Amino acid sequence: MNGNVIKMMGQLKKMQKEVARIQEELSRESFVATSGGGTVRVSVNGNQEVVEVTIDPAALNPEDAEILQDMLVVAINEAMDQSRQAYARKMGDLTASLGLPPGIL
Repeated sequence: MNGNVIKMMGQLKKMQKEVARIQEELSRESFVATSGGGTVRVSVNGNQEVVEVTIDPAALNPEDAEILQDMLVVAINEAMDQSRQAYARKMGDLTASLGLPPGIL
């Protein structure tokens, strides 16, 4: 039984290192989404932080502020979703490689 505990502790340590590596890798990735036919462009990193918002100057008509706001929300949500999906995919790969059931991380 003691050997099983030692083996499990080694697997946990390996998993912690791998999770840290994946999180670091994701923090350097960029997920970009556009809205309004490219009028709004949003970039999110793997930490799910908005790092850049670009707006086509032609869209800066004060009368169109509500439309622009809606386009920003759409682009931000899409970029965040891309980031979450990448995280889930990489963690799923990790759990599968360790023989753990899906969704444990």
